Amino acid sequence: MTILVDNEEKKSVSLLSASDFSPPINPPKEIDDPADTKPSDWVDESKMDDPVATKPADWDEDAPKQIEDPKAAKLDGWLDDAPLKVPDPSVEQPSDWDEDEDGEWEAPLIDNPDCKAAGCGRWNPPKIANPDYKGKWFAPKVDNPHYVGVWKPKQIANPNYFEDNEPHAMAPIGGIGIELWTMQNGILFDNILVSTDPSVAESLAAGTFVKRKEAEKASKRAAAREVPKGEGFFGKIRENGTKLGYFVLDNILKIMLTLCLGLVPVLLYCCWPSKTDHYASVGDDDDDDDDDGVVGMEEEEEEEREEEAIQDVTTQGTDAMEEKLPSAKAAARNRGKTPKAAD
Repeated sequence: MTILVDNEEKKSVSLLSASDFSPPINPPKEIDDPADTKPSDWVDESKMDDPVATKPADWDEDAPKQIEDPKAAKLDGWLDDAPLKVPDPSVEQPSDWDEDEDGEWEAPLIDNPDCKAAGCGRWNPPKIANPDYKGKWFAPKVDNPHYVGVWKPKQIANPNYFEDNEPHAMAPIGGIGIELWTMQNGILFDNILVSTDPSVAESLAAGTFVKRKEAEKASKRAAAREVPKGEGFFGKIRENGTKLGYFVLDNILKIMLTLCLGLVPVLLYCCWPSKTDHYASVGDDDDDDDDDGVVGMEEEEEEEREEEAIQDVTTQGTDAMEEKLPSAKAAARNRGKTPKAAD
C-alpha cells in the first residue's frame, strides 16, 4: 500500500506485514497463555543493591543543592524601604471620572525610577551551587546471583487465528473520515482516491492535482510580478525594465540559445581566415623568391620557343626531301641507275 500526498509518495507499507500495522491485519498464530502465571520465586531483576555497601559517614543527605553566596554584598545606594512600583506621575485623573460610580481613582503603577541605580526592597544574596551537596545516597548495583531471566508466559494456539491474503479486496468504500488536530489554517483535502491500480492514481493526479498546482503557481507568480503602472517618462522606463527582467528570467535558455546561434556565425566569419588572406599570406612569405621565379619562367619560355623553332625547321626539311625524292628516282630510272637513300 502506497500513500501519495500532492502526488508524492509519503508512506509505503504492506498490508500483510505484522510490523507495519499494530495490531496487524492478520492475527498471530500463537498468543500468550492467559492461564499461565509467573512463579512466586522467579527473579527477573538482573541487578541488585550491593548488600555489603554502606553510606559514608560524611555523606549529608540533608545538605541543600544551593546556598547563599558568602562573597556577595549589597550594593551601595540600595533602598531597602523603597517600593518596587510607584504611581505614574504623568497620568492625571480623567475629567469625567465619577468617584461615586467609578470608585476612587488610582494612577497606573510603573517601575520605581529610584530603583534603577542600585535596587529596592529586601536584599537577598544570590544563590550558588553548594560544594558539599551530594544528594540522597544509594547503594551501588551488583549482579544478582538469583537472576533467572525475563519471564514470558508460554505460547498457545490462537483460537481466533485467520489468514487473509487479500485484505484490500473489500466492499466498495462509500466515505472517508479524517480526524485531524492542527493549529495551522489553510489545509485542504480533496480528490481522495482509494485504488488497487497505481496507474489510476497517476492519471487522476495528472488530470486534477498537477493542472491545479500549475495554475496556482502561475497565479502566485503573476501576483508577485504584478508591476504597477509607471507615471511619467522615468516611471515608464522602470515599468518596462521590470517587465523585461521578468521576461529574461522566464526565457533565459531561449535567449542564450538565440544569442549563441546569432553570434557563432558572426565570430566564425570575422575570425576564420579567408582564401584571399591565405594566398596573400603565402605570397608575402615568398616575396624574396619572386625575382627568381620570374627569371625561371622567362628561361623556360625561351627554351620552349627554341624547341618549337627546331621542330619547325626539321619538319620543313623533311617535307622538302620528300618532295625532291620522287624527282630523283625518276631521273635515275632515265639514266638506269638506282639512287641511294639519303640518311
